[in-house]
Amino acid sequence: MTVFGSPSGRIFDYVKTTQLEAKWQQRKLDFIAPKTENDKIKGNNLFKQNDEMIKATNLNRIVGKMKSGKRLTRDEMEYLKKHDPVLYEKAVKIEKEREEHRQALRNCKTKEEARRVQTTKCHLLQAEAKAVPDSKNGSSPMELEFISMRMMAMVDEFAEFVKSSEYDDMPNEHELNGEEENKHQRKFKRSKSIQSYEMQIRKISRFQNDNHSEKPSLSKSIEANVYG
Repeated sequence: MTVFGSPSGRIFDYVKTTQLEAKWQQRKLDFIAPKTENDKIKGNNLFKQNDEMIKATNLNRIVGKMKSGKRLTRDEMEYLKKHDPVLYEKAVKIEKEREEHRQALRNCKTKEEARRVQTTKCHLLQAEAKAVPDSKNGSSPMELEFISMRMMAMVDEFAEFVKSSEYDDMPNEHELNGEEENKHQRKFKRSKSIQSYEMQIRKISRFQNDNHSEKPSLSKSIEANVYG
């Protein structure tokens, strides 16, 4: 008889190894399991400490992401909502401000206008930061940190916008000015054509008044020239 391709004489070794592994696992469980009520309390405190450490680590990571201006994922937003409602409210405000800024960028007609919108937004946030009183006058460092988060979010949003097809499709101002100039020239040419046509019509009318008998043939001939 063979087991796993081995002679029957090795079955005992296999069973013995399995038993030793089972005993080792049980010893680890016995070591972890509390033996007294005091051990149970210590164990619960240890688990709580571990939970708090994990929570603190996750929150620090999310805060670091917000400070760098990166957009939070849905899971990260849900985590904040559950574990840090105050920070969650800040994240919601930043996300709303990002969307408003993105829409302002989309409404721009040229790349230069988009850059001016970005510059103006940053200047407004800088002015807001300068208006915050220093800590001696009762301000909290969290106020400046929140403004800094918003600033970095706007920078990140603009960087993402610049990579988009929306920005790529925007003309430069000199291109737009050239297009406007061409439109003006086309409009001017149409106006001149209309004036020329009206002048020829007046000539026809005068000629018709002087030569009634030749009216049909002449008017058709001139109209053919004008529209042809």
